[in-house]
Amino acid sequence: MTQTHSEIDFYMPVQVDASPIQIKFPLSPSRMNLFFPCPRKFYYNELHLRKIEEKWKARARGIMVHKVIAEYFRLVRSDPSKMEIRNLIFEIFDEKWAFKQIYGEEDYIKQCLNNFSDMDASRVRVDGSDYLPTFVEQEFVTDEYHGFIDWYNKETGVIRDWKTSKSPYMNQDMQRQGAIYKTILEANNYPVNTVIFEMLYPGKSKILPIQEENYLENELTKITTAAGLGNFRKVPTGLCAYCPYQLRCEAEPISLWSEFDLEYYL
Repeated sequence: MTQTHSEIDFYMPVQVDASPIQIKFPLSPSRMNLFFPCPRKFYYNELHLRKIEEKWKARARGIMVHKVIAEYFRLVRSDPSKMEIRNLIFEIFDEKWAFKQIYGEEDYIKQCLNNFSDMDASRVRVDGSDYLPTFVEQEFVTDEYHGFIDWYNKETGVIRDWKTSKSPYMNQDMQRQGAIYKTILEANNYPVNTVIFEMLYPGKSKILPIQEENYLENELTKITTAAGLGNFRKVPTGLCAYCPYQLRCEAEPISLWSEFDLEYYL
């Protein structure tokens, strides 16, 4: 039976075919999550290539949705009606869209904002006086981690993070992201009771589950250990076709599609 391999198996023999590096802190969730699907991609991103200049549509629409929602919370009153939420959201969207249109993405973004309006109208009724955040879109940095918090309420200890992908499911990337956000806020004396991921395109909410003790520290250790050894093995998956480092990876002495790799990962 074919098995799906989505993340590296750390019990495999060490593959040392890259120069050891020292990790530059702090680590954001996106940088940390580059490592686990394919450590070699993390290696290239850290050492060898410029940051990708091309703005992917997925990233651009995510930025647009985040900017609209952040502005909404700066303007909205504490107990808006469903109609007020929708009207204000799309008033802000129309203003921002006029200056920064993303070809072919308007309907997708509108669905995200429609679902946000419906989800928040329900939340007004439940949360009452705690509807408004303590802050939105705020950056935090510790010695080891870095992140931007989309929404946080100090009274309830709730973090909300907006997701604009089509997937309605919690994944390992989000587990690490939630753990980092919880860690950096608590390090800055902000209590955290709940981390909620709002999947805006499908209109679903997911709560970060309780994690094992030292979960985040263990994840960080995997990266620093591999970095110290120069152990950035390749993990070929269907996502390789979308990787900006694919040609370089295939051209190296260890082939991306070697028989060894295929036997292990298929």
